[in-house]
Amino acid sequence: MRKTPRFVRLAVFVGCFASLLFYPRLVASADKAEARSKIKSLLQERLAVLQRIQRIVVARYQHGAISADVLRDAGISVLKARLDLCETKEERVRVHEDMVTDAEAWDKLAQAEYKSGVHGTEIDALRARAYLLDCRIDLERARAER
Repeated sequence: MRKTPRFVRLAVFVGCFASLLFYPRLVASADKAEARSKIKSLLQERLAVLQRIQRIVVARYQHGAISADVLRDAGISVLKARLDLCETKEERVRVHEDMVTDAEAWDKLAQAEYKSGVHGTEIDALRARAYLLDCRIDLERARAER
């Protein structure tokens, strides 16, 4: 019976030891990738649901069945869901730009309604302005992000 050379036994020992050391990291890495994939899938599903809600809200708003606040909230929810799906700085900046555009339109409408005295109140106009400022601040933060 031949004896296994010492360097072969040492190599097998080192290999086994290394696998014990690095296996948990490999498993954790695979688990993280699976979790990221699952989260992305759930975020995409949530965006689809919120977009459907928004379409329904827009249709009902056009028929006078839903208030402007509900319409605004549906739009904000879609934009926030889009933001949650962003993976790069450029994507986040683009969504923040869309949020500013949306907030500017909402602010313009709220200011006009308040000045006309028909529907809006001063509180509505101020809330719209505060939201616009929040969106502009978030856009600048996203642009400054590294």
